[in-house]
Amino acid sequence: MGQVVHVWGHAIDDMHVFPERRDKREFLDRIERHLSPRKILDTNYRPYRKLRDEVELLAFCILDNHFHLLIFQKAEGGVISLMKSVLTSYGRYFNETHGRRAQIFESPYSARAADGHDDIRHLISYVHTNHEVLGPNYEFSSHREYMGMRESDWLASGIGLRLFDSKDAYQQVVFTKWEEIRTRKIENRAKNPLPPSRPIKRGRGSHILPQPNK
Repeated sequence: MGQVVHVWGHAIDDMHVFPERRDKREFLDRIERHLSPRKILDTNYRPYRKLRDEVELLAFCILDNHFHLLIFQKAEGGVISLMKSVLTSYGRYFNETHGRRAQIFESPYSARAADGHDDIRHLISYVHTNHEVLGPNYEFSSHREYMGMRESDWLASGIGLRLFDSKDAYQQVVFTKWEEIRTRKIENRAKNPLPPSRPIKRGRGSHILPQPNK
């Protein structure tokens, strides 16, 4: 029996590790190559390893300095296999693009298993409302797939939608959650203002291969 896992990662020193649209797209491309049913080839014309028998992606949100993924793990070790490939490849891309040789995330990644259907519904809503200003209208979340506004053959949005009574019920839950989260974030921000954004650091170091935080 499978398990739904919330996976997230935050940039070191609040650095913007997904500063532009192309960077966010590059990160998602690295997920797509393993989860799409289509054959996708690397630069040497070799097909990427498919992990569809091990994991399915239920939801995502990629922001400037962190990411959230909701993954259905069908086989033990599936999340580790996917995240190791995605984060190692993206770290290499980011460092080459920005002239760095250093770790880019605070830790390889963090993960928590969902506790039942109510928790999964909460996590889908949380992931889709993680952009503080745009909420579910944000381009780089999977809300658009849930609403039928965009198709991605590497995203199992149908599994997530089945946890809600209907698409309308899903939309109502998500926008209600966004109001709750936005209000809470505004209150927290008033108490704890954000520090100035950090520029991309150039430096040397080794990229840590991802293993899950306990």
